[in-house]
Amino acid sequence: MEMGSEKERGARAATESWYHKWRHGHTVVSVIITLLVSLCYALFVQQNDNTAPSTLEMLGMLFAVSFFGVPHGATDHLVASDIFKGTFPRTWLLVFVVLYLALMGLVVLAWNLFPSASLAAFLFM
Repeated sequence: MEMGSEKERGARAATESWYHKWRHGHTVVSVIITLLVSLCYALFVQQNDNTAPSTLEMLGMLFAVSFFGVPHGATDHLVASDIFKGTFPRTWLLVFVVLYLALMGLVVLAWNLFPSASLAAFLFM
């Protein structure tokens, strides 16, 4: 019986180790891609239009992306698995997706009904 729990702990540790390595790699790649796309855009706009961001704006963006990251929901399901698997072991992904889509719908509705208040709430988060 105890052998099974050791195997489970070992498997869980291996999974967590893989996840943390993947998450770190994903973050690094995301930042690099964001910086490259931003730089290419700035260079293209500067050559074809005089509305390119200033050097100060580009340095500010570089600082913000480097230190705060790029917010997105690409790995939300991985975080949610830790939260929902304990309560809904077999249906956690379905529960997560339904709640996630409902929350997305509420946000879209709020932006349409109360754009100024939604913007203020977003900026203060």
